[in-house]
Amino acid sequence: MIGTLLREQLRAQRRFLAWTGTLLAVATTLAAAALVAAGTQASLDVAASAREHRAWVQWWTNGEPLSDDIEVGDTVDPGDVETLVDAAIAEGTNAVATVESSVTPTITTSTGSPIVGIYPTQDWDTVLVAGDAPQAGEVVVSASVAETVGVALGDVVDLVDAWDADRAATGVKVSGLSAAAASGAFVTYPPTGYGNWNDVLEWDAATGEVTVEGANGATTLASAVVSWSGESATLAPLLTEEASVAPVLASEVFRVPLGGWSGALWLASLVVGVAALAAGFAIGRSQAQARVEWVATARVLGARRGALLAASALEAVALGVTASALGLFLGWLAVAGVLAAQSAAQPLATLPATPTLLPVAAALVCALGLTLAALTALVPAFWASRVPPSAALKPVTPLAEQSVSRSVSPRWLAVLTGAAAGLAITGRLLEGTTMNDAALVIEWVGVVALAVLVVPVLLEASRRTLPRLARYDERSGEPWAIAAADAIRSRTRQLALAAMVTGLTMGVAAGGLAATRLGARQEDDPSWLSAVAIVLAAGALSTLVAAAVVMTARAAGRHDEGVREALGLSPADARRAAAAELRLPVLAGATLGIGLAWVAVATTWTLVAATEETIGASSWASGLLTASAVCAGCWLVAACFAGGGGALVGLATPAHADGERVLARQ
Repeated sequence: MIGTLLREQLRAQRRFLAWTGTLLAVATTLAAAALVAAGTQASLDVAASAREHRAWVQWWTNGEPLSDDIEVGDTVDPGDVETLVDAAIAEGTNAVATVESSVTPTITTSTGSPIVGIYPTQDWDTVLVAGDAPQAGEVVVSASVAETVGVALGDVVDLVDAWDADRAATGVKVSGLSAAAASGAFVTYPPTGYGNWNDVLEWDAATGEVTVEGANGATTLASAVVSWSGESATLAPLLTEEASVAPVLASEVFRVPLGGWSGALWLASLVVGVAALAAGFAIGRSQAQARVEWVATARVLGARRGALLAASALEAVALGVTASALGLFLGWLAVAGVLAAQSAAQPLATLPATPTLLPVAAALVCALGLTLAALTALVPAFWASRVPPSAALKPVTPLAEQSVSRSVSPRWLAVLTGAAAGLAITGRLLEGTTMNDAALVIEWVGVVALAVLVVPVLLEASRRTLPRLARYDERSGEPWAIAAADAIRSRTRQLALAAMVTGLTMGVAAGGLAATRLGARQEDDPSWLSAVAIVLAAGALSTLVAAAVVMTARAAGRHDEGVREALGLSPADARRAAAAELRLPVLAGATLGIGLAWVAVATTWTLVAATEETIGASSWASGLLTASAVCAGCWLVAACFAGGGGALVGLATPAHADGERVLARQ
């Protein structure tokens, strides 16, 4: 019974499920791409050690120090590391010792990574991208470091300490090049270079940070990491509480991205999730009466209430699982494409062939998909509960024309918004004074309150703006304008949600880009190509939500459309009316959202200019002009999408051939 009910329910609600499922799939795809990218970067950040055990070993190069004031952990004798590793290899383990020196070829700034020496030997086939393995007195240098320093194969370089420029060796030949550092979407930090074990020990000792007087002269504290897999009686004593180095897993350094391109994707996924809920709320209003009629019919045919609830729960699970699976696949595929493009552009960098999907990332995507699906599935049930069961047997007032709650008073919204803005501004002005701690709290309370109030402000403004815009078009007297105005007035609440989503997405895009251009360092600014991509994505999302609301509402109200056509509305005018029904909410929402974003950015920039002496009047005016240009560009993109989306909706609008029969019944 439940399976049959689920099948018929999915068939009856296919339009609602198609649109909301599409938006949920977009949200989970963006979230999956962001989290897969973060997991891939985390796997690149952890130490590349495939061995089970790691231990830190120290020794004095020239005997114990004379002074007892130096406190270090347990030490071994020089040469013991090599002996221990040889014995462990004889036991059948894959033990190696790794020493890292902070020296770098003829450059006095840190490259962020050391020159590495490995005992007993290095697998040079996996290290070299050009040249040969180093012999005694030679070094292999990372291709990116070689480019920075300006050296090539066969050149002779001096090695200096990256921190204090102490010279470690002179006349060292560059025998080969190792992998370059990757930069861009994914970042890697390969070793500065590689050398022979004894050479790297020498270089490290020459620049050792801890060098003191010993019984035989100067002695330096040296160290190495011994790593192995399996059981080794020889190396087991090294695994003390102080010396043992636990392997770092990618899942331990994984974090939900909040910055960079993956952070932008994660934020976009949340915005799309809100858009999916808003679209589901608007579409669910149109589908409510059809759902009530279906439920009433199913009850008449013997379906129990529990079976209907189970079918609804399975509908939500099916929607969430489908959206999550599709999102994970598409998100992984998108990151794989980014990796492939970066690998092709940076062939000397070592990047993974495939992205890394961590279990925690998959769990987060599934949780997001199931949560959004559950909330979305509640929407038709909520609206259906607002329609009396008698709707299955007799006509009632269409739900689209009913109000389920009192409208928010614009006066109260204005008061709350003004109070929140006042707190944010006051906190900003008090920063740097004796009330600095309180100022931060006051500012963040105001900012959070403003963020919460954005949605009701946009929604209420859209509800009041759309009928006025419709009346303005109606004054032309054109049949399509009259029909569009009538449709907008009857569906104001649904279309206001579409306008709110447009305002939210375009406002976030415009405000974020404008603030980034004003506040970030030049090297942190997104490229113009990235900025255009962000705005285009926001415009596409806004148009998709508006199209879903308009087309579903028109399908639910096809009887009214038939009446209009029977009364003389031509198919061409019907299509123009449908186009206007989408165009107006997108334009209204974009204008309201981008306008609020401009006010927020301009106010913030003015406060920054007023409190920082480094920003003069000309810089303030230039910044304000930049913010205005960014916001204007975003509005033009929204206008283009509104026009193009309206044209597509108009073309997809069928002519109602049953118009004469509708008129006869009327």
